[in-house]
Amino acid sequence: MRKFIGKNIFKPFKIKESNLTIRIDKHNHTKSNLISRLEHAMFKHIKTPTNLSLIKNTTETILFINRLEELCNKKMAVFVNMGHLQYLDSSGITVLLSVVYLFKERKIKFNGDFPENYYFKQMLKDSGFFESINLHKPPKSNYSIGIKNQILTEAKKNVDSSLGLPIQQEVSKTIWNELKLLKGLQRILIELMHNTNNHAVLNEKGKKHWWLSINHDHKNKKVNFIFLDYGIGIFESLKNKPETDSKWGKFTNFVTNFFSINGNTNATLLEKLLNGDVHMSVTGEHFRGKGLPGIKEAFDKKNVKDLKIITNDVKADITTKNYEIIGTEFNGTFVSWNIDESCVNLPWTIEQ
Repeated sequence: MRKFIGKNIFKPFKIKESNLTIRIDKHNHTKSNLISRLEHAMFKHIKTPTNLSLIKNTTETILFINRLEELCNKKMAVFVNMGHLQYLDSSGITVLLSVVYLFKERKIKFNGDFPENYYFKQMLKDSGFFESINLHKPPKSNYSIGIKNQILTEAKKNVDSSLGLPIQQEVSKTIWNELKLLKGLQRILIELMHNTNNHAVLNEKGKKHWWLSINHDHKNKKVNFIFLDYGIGIFESLKNKPETDSKWGKFTNFVTNFFSINGNTNATLLEKLLNGDVHMSVTGEHFRGKGLPGIKEAFDKKNVKDLKIITNDVKADITTKNYEIIGTEFNGTFVSWNIDESCVNLPWTIEQ
């Protein structure tokens, strides 16, 4: 097991006793008990859901994340209780990290306890969670060869096409035990980074990062990806397009007419965006493989599988074609997909 060397933000909160003057009363209150009560009072305590997963427990997890953001906006110190966790996955870790980083970025105290479950505790350590929130170093944006699970982030929302090459190398070794070209993976990463870059100016909440979680399952020869742009989400960004955009007027007219039809929602709009129907209606032309339709096309060509998207009030499972309105608003865009032996690949032709 790889030794954990990152910064543990969940270390016990300490107060120097020499700086305290505490009166012990007659009711067996020891100094240590009073210090513990003082520590407790300094933080707003909030419990995670027992199932912390955007994929499997979407509404509860979003409500929890939104509550954290609300407390962050109020500049309140937060202590997160995770000891009771019964389920945790990479989607929960990634979205939690994105919010914790807001606290650290704004120099607001954030603390918490470890899950009692050893496996979940190890997941947090192995993901690089603690290293990633160490603000004494720049956010990690380079893929590290040989690390099983890791979370990357980019502070300036730049589009880094070179990021895909080392990821393809590691993924192909995990699945096929040899180098393979994964053009669909490269395409999805580029399109998602382009998408977040386009949202950067619109984002007024101080959220400056995209997050990429990569998780290798060597036993089952599968790699899971999570891309998170925690900011405003697809539909909120569309509402804030600049009026100087020549295509925006046509799109506004399309959306107005679209929602005038009874039964149309953001869920049906996302489906049409992914299928390229909106681009066709607005421009009169078939899409050219860019944006959301490009991501969907990579899925249709079997470059990736198990594609899921959560943005604003919509949750979409592209495999089952299930597009649904969820009970709360997620301030961002979450995309998850897998690659395994069944996915399309090509021989490696790039010289080392």
